[in-house]
Parts: sequence; C-alpha cells; structure tokens
Amino acid sequence: MKVPNAIGSKAAWALVAVTLLTGCSGATPEAILASGKEYLAKNDRPAAVIQLKNALQKSPDLVEARYLLGKTQLEMGEVQAAEKELRRASELKHPPDEVIPPLARAMLFSGEYKKVITEFGKTDLTTAEANADLQTTLGQAHLAQGNREAAGAAFAAALAAKSGYPEALLGQARLKARTREQLPEALAIVETALASAPKLTEAWQFKGDILAAQGQSDPALAAYLNAVQVKPDFVPAHAQIVVLYSQQGKADEAAKQLETMKKVAPRHPNTLYLQALLAYQKKDFAAAREAIQQELRLAPDYVPGLLLAGVIEIELKSYAQAEANLLKVLQRVPDQSLARRALIVNYLRSAQPEKALEAVRPVLETAENDSNMMALAGEVYMQNGDIAEATRYFDKAALLDPKDPSKRTARALSQLAGGETDRPLRELEQVAATDTGIRADLALVAANLRRRDFDRALVAIDALEKKQPESALPHNLRGAALVGKGDEAAARRSFERALTLNASFFPALANL
Repeated sequence: MKVPNAIGSKAAWALVAVTLLTGCSGATPEAILASGKEYLAKNDRPAAVIQLKNALQKSPDLVEARYLLGKTQLEMGEVQAAEKELRRASELKHPPDEVIPPLARAMLFSGEYKKVITEFGKTDLTTAEANADLQTTLGQAHLAQGNREAAGAAFAAALAAKSGYPEALLGQARLKARTREQLPEALAIVETALASAPKLTEAWQFKGDILAAQGQSDPALAAYLNAVQVKPDFVPAHAQIVVLYSQQGKADEAAKQLETMKKVAPRHPNTLYLQALLAYQKKDFAAAREAIQQELRLAPDYVPGLLLAGVIEIELKSYAQAEANLLKVLQRVPDQSLARRALIVNYLRSAQPEKALEAVRPVLETAENDSNMMALAGEVYMQNGDIAEATRYFDKAALLDPKDPSKRTARALSQLAGGETDRPLRELEQVAATDTGIRADLALVAANLRRRDFDRALVAIDALEKKQPESALPHNLRGAALVGKGDEAAARRSFERALTLNASFFPALANL
C-alpha cells in the first residue's frame, strides 16, 4: 500500500533548511565549510549557500567561505549579494587571481560599467587565465558603454594573455556583429569559440542571437536549447527562449518557459525582468510593477530593468517615478533611443511640454530618419505652441513613412504636403475620432491652423478637449485659433483657462 506523503514539497524543503541551520551547531566552521563544498560538488547551490552562511556566522573572517559564497551567489544571479561577499573576500586578502575576476563580473552584471573600468582597468593579475577573464569583462563593460575601440583593445589583451580564450573570441564576435552584413563573419568567430569550448553556454546563446537576427528562428531556438542542455540553470538562454516565443506570438510557450526559468533561478534578475515584461504585455501593470521592483532591488543599475520600470510607471501614471527611472537609463546610456522616446512621452502625458522639448532637441538631427521620432517631435512642438515647427516635423514623418497603413496620420500629412486638402483632412478626422491617442488630433489642428481654417480648427480642438479634459493644451490651441479669427477677448479667456488648469504652462502665458 502506498503511504501518503505526510508533508508537501515546500514543507520538506523547509525541514531540510532547518536541519542545515540547526544540525551543525556543534561543528567547527571548517567542517561546515567542507559540507558546503560537498553541496557545491553536487550542484546543490541553495544548500551550499546555507552551509557557507552557517560557517561565516561562526567565523566571519573565514575567507574561503566568503569567497565561495560570493561566487555561488553570482552563479545564482544574486549579483548585489555576490559583489558584497566577493569584495569582503578581497579585503580579507583572498588571492586576487581568484576573487577579482568574479567580482568584476558581478559589477558588470549589476550594470556598473564605469565602476568596473575605473576600479580594474589597470589591474594586472599573475595568471594568464585570470588576466584573460578580467580583460574580457573589461571589454564587455566598454562595449556596454558604446566604446567599441576600448572594447576591442580589451578583448585583444585577453587573447594576448591566453591565445584562443573562448570568451574573448566571443567578445570579438559581438564587436563584429555590428551590421547585418557582418553577421556571417561574427557567426564564424562564434563557431571557432565553440570548436574549442563546446560547453561554452554563452557562445551557444550568442549563436542563437545571431541566427535570430538573421530571421532564422528555428535554428536560433535550437542554439538556445543547446545552451540549457549544457547548463540547465543557464539563465540568459532561458531568457532568450522566452523572448523568442514572445516575439513569435506564442504566449503560452513563453509562459511555460518562464515557469521553467523560475524553477532554476527564481530570484535571478532576468527571471524577474521577464516576469515583469510578460505581465506588461498582458497589460497587467500592477503585477509588472511588483516584479520589476523585485528585479531592481537585486540589480538597481540594470539598464533594461530601469527602462521597463519607466514605461510601466508611465502606464500607471506615476510620472515622477517614470522620469527618475528613465533619466537613470540616459545617464548610463545617453543614446538609448527607447528611453529617450519614453521620457518624451512621459513629459507630454504629465503636461510638461517644456521638459519634453528639452528632451527631444538633442536627437532631432541624429533621428531625422526616424519617422516615429519625427512624429513625436511634431507633437512636442504642438504642445509648446509652435505650430510651424509642429507642422514641419509632422510633414517629415509623413515623407519618411508614407506607405505604412498603420500610420494613417502620417499618410494624411503627406497628402497635405503634396497640395491635397479635403481627402487628407477627412482622413485625419476619421483617425482622430476612432483613436484614443491625440497625435491625429494635433496634426489636424496644426493643418487647419496653417490653412487659416480657424472654424474647422476649433471643431478639432473641441474633440481634443474631450480626450484630455484636464489638460491646458486644448485651451491654449483654442486661444490661438480665436486670435486668428480676431476674437481677442475670447482668446484671452481661453489662455486664462489654460493657466487655471496648469499655472506653469508657458505657451499660454506667453500668448496671454
């Protein structure tokens, strides 16, 4: 007869944990450390961490336990805790060749790119392996900051320290994969790395990345699966499988893979990041916020996490928090276009058009071929009361992307720029009537003001006000239209109403 299980799996694990915590009370720190090493040999990291912490509780300066704890936490994705323990091990004079490479990686994974370079950029270790490891990490930090020349020099230094060092070859492959035309050459370098290190999971992952970039989804998936077959708890490959399924619209498969990921690394920042991302895609913004906040507690400087946190806070109308997160991204990666776009949208939604203008100005020249940014710039200038500049940028957006059916607003503006009037204006009116956004409304107002059709502009402004009843913008635009009609008294009332809603709305103040 089958005996029923008296306790659940969670309770059983709790009992094991209690046994580990209490069963070694009479053992020496060295004996507990030896027990921790045995768990590491069995690849049981959670149990090893408990034993290593037990050893340190009895002997805080037991440097080997401190080092192994940090190294194990790094492998588990607990990068902040890992950095703390590895730094303490370094202070306790653990051999630099052993402790500095993982310490530098922990800082890299936390997004502390500049700090890694400042602290270890001139460090010279004694063994070829350690030097190659550290130089590869420095190369990755330089690459993350966009300094490709310094990254290349660091990867070359790693290969000079140890010829054919696979991780450095992988870094060189990342440098090569700059354009679509260079992807085959980058893939060849990855294959060279895999030939000498077939269990290099990062190489399998990057091979998958290259294949995915080439549109080869199935071979990419096979490469990612190879990575997790080699190392079942290799989080980055699990993450890419989730992303690939998500991009293919396979939401169920993505969710299943995320559950697998949670089993092997429930507290890894990537796991929490993807949990937040999938919740965001489902428009469950509260759950997304909870997950991303957990991720940022573990890795507060992780740039993708800060970016996702920013866009989540925009959806939850926490505009000040969104601004703080997005500014952190741009401080670390100034040319991060998604973060800048989100920051501009955040300022527009929070009725801060002057800040939106400050945010968009630095990229107007470099993004002049980006139709989305040009359309957003048009919206920014419109909210700042500069109708001429708004129209100019809306026209640029239309000329850049006139055939995209999803951009009916841009297409209508293109037709207006070509001299047509009635058909594109009707198109803008239809889009404005059916879209919850305001870009078409603003474009319609701008077009009518430019044509000096002030009555039609006022109708469009009335529709805009219904979408944003608490915004100062419609009242400022109405004032501009009324000035055009020669009704200065009514225009003054509109500008005053705008300032009642937002006392710092400068365009209305200037018009008044």
